[in-house]
Amino acid sequence: MWARFCEFIYFAALLKCTLCDRKVWLPNIDLTLPINHLNDTHNCDGLVFSETNTADMFIKNLQVKRIVLPKYGTIHLMRDSVITLGVDDNEMNCVHLKPINLIDWYTPEAWSNLDSPYSSATPLSERLPCWYDDVEFPNGLNSSMDLPDVPYDLRLNRMKFGSKLIVNEGLLGYLYFPLGYKSVYFTFLDGKGCIDQTGCVCHSDTVCDIIKYNEGLPIQCTDPIKPISNCDQPMCGSIIKIKSYQPGFAIKKIRDALKKYKSDTFVSKTEENREVIIQIIMSEENFQGQSLADGKMFYDVLTNDPSFFVDQVEISMSGGPTAMLTAEISNSLSIVFGSLLVALTLIGLLFLISTKKFDKFNFRITNVPTRPAFMFARYEHMPDRGDGDSIAGSIISLNRSFDNPMYEDPAPIRSISNETITTKIEDIDEGEELTEEKQTKLDPVEEDTESEVERAQNVSEEQKYDDVLLKDL
Repeated sequence: MWARFCEFIYFAALLKCTLCDRKVWLPNIDLTLPINHLNDTHNCDGLVFSETNTADMFIKNLQVKRIVLPKYGTIHLMRDSVITLGVDDNEMNCVHLKPINLIDWYTPEAWSNLDSPYSSATPLSERLPCWYDDVEFPNGLNSSMDLPDVPYDLRLNRMKFGSKLIVNEGLLGYLYFPLGYKSVYFTFLDGKGCIDQTGCVCHSDTVCDIIKYNEGLPIQCTDPIKPISNCDQPMCGSIIKIKSYQPGFAIKKIRDALKKYKSDTFVSKTEENREVIIQIIMSEENFQGQSLADGKMFYDVLTNDPSFFVDQVEISMSGGPTAMLTAEISNSLSIVFGSLLVALTLIGLLFLISTKKFDKFNFRITNVPTRPAFMFARYEHMPDRGDGDSIAGSIISLNRSFDNPMYEDPAPIRSISNETITTKIEDIDEGEELTEEKQTKLDPVEEDTESEVERAQNVSEEQKYDDVLLKDL
């Protein structure tokens, strides 16, 4: 009955506290979870613990072939625990465990926000439970937590272990819960939450002195920004700071207005040099510059829309994506080196031309005539008019067609008449054999000479005829 009454109070308080978030503890050291196993199956025979473990480990029921215990570490057997060895068919027979270590309360990666999931815009310190938040440890969680000897200004609204709700206004001192946690204690559980519509400060500005965080991904922009509450860690995107506002300002209205933007957004009340301001962060998981445009757009909305009740506001933005800058640098270098190469080539050519050795180079191009692979021609039998030369059908001896120094035989004068040697051969009586002496008589040299004389006489007579006509005219 008492547990149900506490749960009723808890959920009723959640309805009232609209600016409170529920932060959930994530680490779970249950040995059967794959997240605690290595992917090493080499020489695996049974359950093998890591050599060194700083967290207390708990075993309830286990069936394996064998167990290889750690050199350093503490293993607790829970009530009614049963461990069976020599079992060959269990999935835990080939498991190498990761080191099981304590996780510090002030580790941002150890917490999740059920009401406002974390994004790339969430500052490191505000990933931890704030003074007005509710903290939950899931039911069945097997975990170990490490706290400083003196808790650092640790205040919470409410806390819940599984189904057990802790609500106690004005609780002072320390509480110890033997539920598998190492000295879980809190200095103050006030149960008030955040009731200011302008928001509440999450932490003191000195929380970064003890926060435990890992270095993030490489910065993807030029001139990164450093938001408040991000422990001096750089970020890409935009920051809008509302330094003063009018009565009627509500941080919830800002959160609702940011939902329509594509970028990751986060808004909270924080402190900068003891001055309370409203900080709006816009960023991206894979920075492409969208958060820069969104930040400028929302800045214009705040300065022009009086319904936000904003007086003084300023914006700061990081540089553009480094990928774009790298591409621009590569293009610039390509242009520079290309121009340099062209200039050096021209200088080399000018130097070569100016030297005396350049005159010795022979740059003449010899045209080599080419013949077609096949040649087709058609010859018609036409009477010789004396105005053209024809060698079609002529049969010419190759050793008489050109000077042949081997035989010292001068090349004969080629026939240019239509009457061919073949024609003369046909005039010889059939059956008569051609002798070398008769073949010599058929040489067309004399014929060619006679033809030339006849043509010269014809031309002379025609010239005389033309002269007579001119005189008559």
